[in-house]
Amino acid sequence: MISRAATGRKLPPYGKDLAKKRLSGACINLFVCCGKQGWDYARRRVRNNTDALVLPHGEDPKKYKWPVRGLDVLLCWPDGDYASIYGFAEFLIQQGAKKVVAPWLEDKDGFLSFYPAKHRGAA
Repeated sequence: MISRAATGRKLPPYGKDLAKKRLSGACINLFVCCGKQGWDYARRRVRNNTDALVLPHGEDPKKYKWPVRGLDVLLCWPDGDYASIYGFAEFLIQQGAKKVVAPWLEDKDGFLSFYPAKHRGAA
């Protein structure tokens, strides 16, 4: 489990639940919910037994320790601007996410997806 003492940062909302589930070895389908309706999106997913974390509206993502190492992440931020979504997705990759998909953004190939630098251009 990731401790606050080890990083100096706390886990984001629902982070403790996700950390416990990771320790159990259960399959994780992670949504990171952001924006003005981030809490609502996350609550709906948690009620339906889906994994979610919240970036509270207006908060700096660097305030938190994101337990995303090795996970695919679906970034739910329908009211986010391109620069904020792009920056946060890149930050989640730096935190160890295997892949971040932002379905509210599209490029010529479809939904905008972010990968660690070692995987870019490898297709």
